[in-house]
Amino acid sequence: MKTSQSTFTAKITRAVKAEVARYGYDAKLIIRATGLSRNTVYSRLKEDSAFNTAELEAIVNAIGIDMETLIASASLEDLTPRGPSTNWLGPVPSTSSPDRIAA
Repeated sequence: MKTSQSTFTAKITRAVKAEVARYGYDAKLIIRATGLSRNTVYSRLKEDSAFNTAELEAIVNAIGIDMETLIASASLEDLTPRGPSTNWLGPVPSTSSPDRIAA
């Protein structure tokens, strides 16, 4: 049963998933590399319960990053644009446009 996690806890969980995937791991490899139980890993990844700091430390050590990198990854979610447009700067002018202003 999925419980409601705090926003920060949910961001950390999503960052764990992202970093684990980025470094070529999956849940089975994390279980083997960390010694965490299967139930623990799957419960945390499904957001049934939150990772504790010892579990997070085991995971970051296994994939070869530090805790600060994981926290930074969680913080990047705040920078992800929302809504229909993902271009933060607006339309990009075409370089072949006849009305392009010459410098």
